[in-house]
Amino acid sequence: EWLSTTDGFNNSQLGRSWMWCAKTMKEDACVQSGILNWTAWASNEAQYGYAAAGPYNMISVALYNKMSDRDFRKLSYKAPEGSVLAGQEPVIDAAFAATLPAYSSFKFRPGAGNIDDYNVGSATCLPLMRIEEMYLIEAEAVAHTAPAQGKQLLEDFMKTYRYNVYSCRATDKDGIIDEIFTQKCIELWGEGQTFFDYKRLNKPVIRGYEGTNFQQSAQFNTTTRPAWMNFCIVETEGNNNEAVKDWNNPDPSDCYPSLKY
Repeated sequence: EWLSTTDGFNNSQLGRSWMWCAKTMKEDACVQSGILNWTAWASNEAQYGYAAAGPYNMISVALYNKMSDRDFRKLSYKAPEGSVLAGQEPVIDAAFAATLPAYSSFKFRPGAGNIDDYNVGSATCLPLMRIEEMYLIEAEAVAHTAPAQGKQLLEDFMKTYRYNVYSCRATDKDGIIDEIFTQKCIELWGEGQTFFDYKRLNKPVIRGYEGTNFQQSAQFNTTTRPAWMNFCIVETEGNNNEAVKDWNNPDPSDCYPSLKY
């Protein structure tokens, strides 16, 4: 499923790991719009959509480099020129894929691999919950109180389902939890799950570094979870509801006046 050019993360009937999903059909208004749907935004290969017109959906250089070349998940992204993986990524249209920048995502495929007809390409399923998330949640939960056991759970998952020579090099609790967090970011890339991990674990976001592929205007680095992740109740609500007026999250406005890198 990860590397299928026709059913890659778009068909809940094939994968046994999907627990919950959203499904669209060709008759749905969002599909009929041609562009106001998940595939048009998420799939770089759907040439009728927003993503294919750029800016493209891309994995960060830093996260990409944390994947082993032996990890098949790495083939879900366009390898940079000179990489041993360059040209090995399964793609629908080689000529179009050649025009995409390095690190572009191939993870979410148009339905049936159809890159031209939105009636087919956008009538897809998108994952909301997968069993892999549960394995990683368990590993982290255990690691907080029994680091060695949590590390073993991570290694068992990775060796069984991802690549059999994986080894977690961390030995202390914080390092093991960091590695579980990293593998969760890789596993669930683009699926909207790790937002909660950044908040819960108070993780910094690092987007400004040598070789980054984030646009300059987005190259912010934080030391803890970023203020832009705060959900703030709008002022109008506070003016009309005394119960929430003094219980808001800190306002992140103007917290990032200049680039950090």
